[in-house]
Amino acid sequence: MKEFDPNWTTISEKHHLVPNTYLKGWQHKDSYVYYIDKNENNIDFANPDQSKNTRKIVRTSNFYSRRVGALFQSKLDCDKYFAPLRLHGYKVKIDGLEVSDSIRLNNSFLDEFDLWSVYDTNDNLISEDEKQSLKEEIKSIHIRDLEEAWNQIFENTWFDVRNDILTEVNKNKKVNKIPAVRREELVGFMVSMEWRTEPAQPILKNMFNELIRLLGIEEFLNDPIPEEKKMYPFINTYGENYLHNILLSMYHQLFNKKGPIYEEIQYILNNMNLELFVPEIGCEFITTDNPVCRFQNDRDQTEYLFPISPDLACAVRKGSPVDKNHYFLNTLSKDEVFAYNEQLKKDCNKGYILGQPSKKPYFK
Repeated sequence: MKEFDPNWTTISEKHHLVPNTYLKGWQHKDSYVYYIDKNENNIDFANPDQSKNTRKIVRTSNFYSRRVGALFQSKLDCDKYFAPLRLHGYKVKIDGLEVSDSIRLNNSFLDEFDLWSVYDTNDNLISEDEKQSLKEEIKSIHIRDLEEAWNQIFENTWFDVRNDILTEVNKNKKVNKIPAVRREELVGFMVSMEWRTEPAQPILKNMFNELIRLLGIEEFLNDPIPEEKKMYPFINTYGENYLHNILLSMYHQLFNKKGPIYEEIQYILNNMNLELFVPEIGCEFITTDNPVCRFQNDRDQTEYLFPISPDLACAVRKGSPVDKNHYFLNTLSKDEVFAYNEQLKKDCNKGYILGQPSKKPYFK
């Protein structure tokens, strides 16, 4: 995995929870797919609105940005938030004492900024208009190192990873094992995307629920956040805010090769076999806004399925011995493909994605 640089940044404000380069695997023309609401039964493929540009779906503005007041922070982050103080030569006093530590300033910004006394280079209090201008200047700073890290480490290589795997499959369709090309990149992309999408990944959800149980703050977390204290327009309660900040901290750990996301990737690489599914001719896999699907099968076993393209899906399997050098390759019948597609549809957050203007290749 490429080394993380904390100075990485991007001007992009639109963050795709499911990457554009992944969704293009289902495109029926340049960057367009059929995006279907999970509750929609009567699908009119002739309706132009049914076809969506991959750049405009499954995305949220500044989802992986950090702003002043963030619970997850570093000294480097906080120094960036309060660079305007240095730029203008301002100093801050709280309760009559000068405070220059950027972490302390960050922790008090949302609740106490109006109580700050801000002085210019001549030790004069700045005006209220100047103070409010300073507040907006600080709030406008976004740190987007995590989004750029995702781009450089995972998203930008996915097109080649997918194509290399498909090429190897197409060369070896008559065997049951093929070389495990790009295995580490496949697992890294798959696992990190499951944590990135909604609803919250099961490990994250369980960790969060245990934390709030230990702290005894369940009722507080349902309280709405006042508009003036919101860091993200898509977050409405304190619980959602805590969960999102925990997710950001886990991504920061991942890019520094530690933490639960990184550990899950390493566990799969070292302890699990990867099985690739090729659909019977005439049918295809769907994908969704939550592409990595965990579910309990008829034998009450947990299955883990990830569509790589309409013509290929990946399952993570327990096996002994673990074969790190090969993918196991199997062709699925139409009924098996349809069953998996139903499970993917059931597990999606808001919608699923087709590459053809018909349900026939995907569902009974």
